[in-house]
This record gives sequence, C-alpha cells and structure tokens, in this order.
Amino acid sequence: MSGFQLPSTNVSDLDEYAPFNVDHGAYIQKVEGCLELYSDLEKQASYHKVAHMVREKCQDLLEETGTKGVVTCRAKTYESLKAKLRSMENHTEFTSWALNNDIFQHHEMGDLAAVRIGLYLPQDVIKMTRECQQRFKIAHLFAMQGGPGAQKISTALMSTGNILATDPGRW
Repeated sequence: MSGFQLPSTNVSDLDEYAPFNVDHGAYIQKVEGCLELYSDLEKQASYHKVAHMVREKCQDLLEETGTKGVVTCRAKTYESLKAKLRSMENHTEFTSWALNNDIFQHHEMGDLAAVRIGLYLPQDVIKMTRECQQRFKIAHLFAMQGGPGAQKISTALMSTGNILATDPGRW
C-alpha cells in the first residue's frame, strides 16, 4: 500500500453502536405459536363476528346522528397475518417486544378485526370521532386517508393521540 494507514480502532468501543440482536429462532418459534392459534377457524370466526357486530353499531350510529357515510369491516386472513409477522422479522423493536410479550397485544396487531367508517363530509369526522370515543373503548388509532384535512388529523393523532386536539381549519 502506498503509505496509507488506517488508524487503529478498539472494536470494544463500538459495542454500544452495534444493533441489538434478537434471537431469530426464538422469534420464529413465537410467531409460529401465534399463527397456530390464529389458524383455528373458530378463532378467526370470532374476529369476523366482532368486526360485524361493531360495523352494525357504527352503521346505527351514522343513522342516529344523521351522518352520511359507509361502514365496512373485515378480519385479517391467516395468510395476511403470516405475511405481516414475517415482514416484521427485521424490525428489532417489534421482535424484541414480541419475545417477551403476547404478540396479539402489540399495537401492530390492532387490525385483526377492523371497521372503517367512510364519511362523505370532512366536517363529520370530528363529530363521529366524539361519538365513537363516547361509545367505544379505543385501543388503537390509525392514520386517516384522503383529502387535505386528513393530513392535519393524522398529524394530531400521531403527536397527541387525540383527534379533538386538531384545528380542522378550512375544509
């Protein structure tokens, strides 16, 4: 080499910068156990049942409040859950959490049974949010999709966890 030398580095100084390694085998074993539980058709049917019951309650809520909207629901399929858990193998925060906790309790699993309320008018979002907060125990909040007001609401949810903290501004 032409006189170029790298400075000597003590690799023990780098330990604090090394990524946290998760026991991959233990994670896969935990995922397999989770998938085995979810593969039970009765278990999946219970998620469908809950989703449909909540959809009906939300549909009734729209009618009671005179709000125009559409309510849909679904339960995550076994294959979709399997793909999601496999895709999260590289998310160190999730995998380390999953090794010490019930995977079904993680906020990323909050969509095993899901209900979506699509509203026609943006000003109805806050009204329906209030109604839902009064009638349901909200376990997880997810970002909203759609028009210009959705970004403001998504930002408020991420920063405060409270949609009512949002100034709806000009919708």
